[in-house]
Amino acid sequence: MKKLVPAAAVLAILAFLPPLSQAGLSARFSLGAGFVRSGDLAAGIRGYNDFSLSLYGSDLKGRFSAPGLGFEPSAEIVFSPGPRWGIGLGFGYSFFSRSSEMSYAIADATVAENLTAGVYAIPFELNLHFFFPLSERVTIDAWAGPGISLVRMKWDYRMTVGLEGQSGTDHFEFKAERPAFGGQAGIGIAFKLSEAFDLTAEIRGRLSAAAGFTGNWTETGSGDFWAIDDSGETKVWAFDLLYGGKTYRQLSFQESKPAGANINSAEEAKIGLSGVSVRIGFRVRLPSSRRDRRG
Repeated sequence: MKKLVPAAAVLAILAFLPPLSQAGLSARFSLGAGFVRSGDLAAGIRGYNDFSLSLYGSDLKGRFSAPGLGFEPSAEIVFSPGPRWGIGLGFGYSFFSRSSEMSYAIADATVAENLTAGVYAIPFELNLHFFFPLSERVTIDAWAGPGISLVRMKWDYRMTVGLEGQSGTDHFEFKAERPAFGGQAGIGIAFKLSEAFDLTAEIRGRLSAAAGFTGNWTETGSGDFWAIDDSGETKVWAFDLLYGGKTYRQLSFQESKPAGANINSAEEAKIGLSGVSVRIGFRVRLPSSRRDRRG
């Protein structure tokens, strides 16, 4: 008897839905540019720039850059049980990375630092769509829903030192992955080109962040000053460094929580994917969809 209850519930739901032959089914594909706020990753880079400026002053040339602009291809299958709404299952890839450098002099030594910092994600979304026809060929599409992303953080740092004809390079690299939960919402417009194809344009926003990044690191040193070849696993931390009466947000890659007289507010770094994107693409309505359906 207990097994019949779920089956009866499913049949009751299906009774209120139209036949599949009358339902709308479409596939959406888009490509666009977005901007991401990477949380403590960006805050730590800004803090490192400010701290370096306080140390080297006018001798400091260049600054490190945090991930910002990037690319976001995506796809979504939308099932429309009714003419004015639909359920979409989407996925895609987000790519945000910046390479930058700074240099300065300490006494007779010249120092160049290079950093490539990146946030990459594979998002999966479940969206509820609402369609608002403006004319026979133009439809507004608004949607929102929860999402989960597999987020990868990458930190690739190099320091090259030159002194009296000698030189050496230290290279530290860290990679970690972590799932991040959040949500997204957007609004778009579809221009009907034919019974099967629409041209689409959209703007969307996402709220998502994750902490607890634990990953693998490698460090190699070569040249006249270093002979390092080491690797391991560690966490990413964010903390406030007190120096010269000022506070500088910093990142640290170590197993234990940073502590000390000049360290405050240490916590696991939170890497964010919150941001906005603008995309263009197309939508394909499958043959089984009704000819007059917008979903």
